[in-house]
Amino acid sequence: MEQENLCAHVRSISQYLHQQLNGLKKYPILGDVRGSHLMVGLEYVKNNSTMEDFSPEAKPGSRIVEKCFAKGLIIRPLADTINVLSPPLIWKKEQVDEFISILESKSVTEGHPDKMADNISDAVLDEALKQDKHSRVACETLLTTGLVVIAGEIRTNAVLDFQNIARDTIRDLGYDDHMKGFDYKTCAVVVTVGKQSPDIAQGVDEASNKDLGAGDQGMMFGYATDETPDLMPMPIYLAHKLTQGLTQARKSGQIPYLRPDGKSQVTLRYEDNKPVHIDCIVISTQHAEEITQSAIRHDVIEKIVKKHAAGKFN
Repeated sequence: MEQENLCAHVRSISQYLHQQLNGLKKYPILGDVRGSHLMVGLEYVKNNSTMEDFSPEAKPGSRIVEKCFAKGLIIRPLADTINVLSPPLIWKKEQVDEFISILESKSVTEGHPDKMADNISDAVLDEALKQDKHSRVACETLLTTGLVVIAGEIRTNAVLDFQNIARDTIRDLGYDDHMKGFDYKTCAVVVTVGKQSPDIAQGVDEASNKDLGAGDQGMMFGYATDETPDLMPMPIYLAHKLTQGLTQARKSGQIPYLRPDGKSQVTLRYEDNKPVHIDCIVISTQHAEEITQSAIRHDVIEKIVKKHAAGKFN
C-alpha cells in the first residue's frame, strides 16, 4: 500500500476507535486489523487527538508513531507488508495485558544502608574464612545513624576484630566524614555475636558415616535470559548499571559532589515478552548540600544515564 493511502487508512482506524472507545478513557486498547500485519494501539486522550499529524513520508516499516506518543496514540507495524484491511477487532484490557507488560527493577549503591550492612557482614565472613576455612558464620548487621550492630552465631578458630572490620568497611565505602551522614571514625559499633548452636553444628558437620545436613532452609527462584550479556533480565541489568555508574562517577571524581548512598529504578515496557521501550528511569543520590537540583539532574543524565541506558530502546 502506498504511503499516502496507509496514512489515510490509519486515520480512519483512529476515528473508528475513538467512536468505539469513548467511554474507556483510562485503558490502553489495542485494535488488531485482520488480514494484515498492522497493529494499532490507542490510549484515548481527553482532547480527542486525531492522526492529522501523520505525513505521507511516513514509512510502513518504521515506527511511524514518533509524533503520536505525545498524543497518546501508538501505531506499530508488525511487518513490512500491509494489505487491504478489514474492520478492526477490539481487544479487551485483559487481552492487552497478555501482549504488553511493564517490568520494574530497583538497584542500590554500595553506600545504601541495606548494602552497607551486607558489606559489613560479608567482611566478617571473609575474615573468618581467611583465618579458618572451616568457619561457620551466620552474621547479621543492623545500621542506623552513627550506630552499627553486628549480631549472629559464629563457630570459628579465627580471632575476629569486629570493630576494625566494621570501621574499615565503612571507610572503604566512602563514609569518612560526619557530613556524609556516617563516619567510620566516630560511629559506635556494638557486637553481640554468640557461638553456633551445637544442634546446628551437629547437623552440618561432615561425618564419614552420615549424610551432611542443612543449617537453614529457604525458597529461591530465578532464571537466566539472553536479554543481556549478564543473563539477567533487562530492567535489573540497567538498574545495576546505573548504580554502578553513580559509584564510579563518585570515586573517579567525575561528579565530585556525590555521596555514597544512592539508588535507581528502571521501568521497561515488554511486548511479546521482549523489552521494547524504557518507560521511566528514577535515580536518587546523596550529594553535597550546596549543589542545586538542576546541576545534579544535568550531570546524572549526561554522565550516567546517557552512558549506561541511552540507545538501548526508544
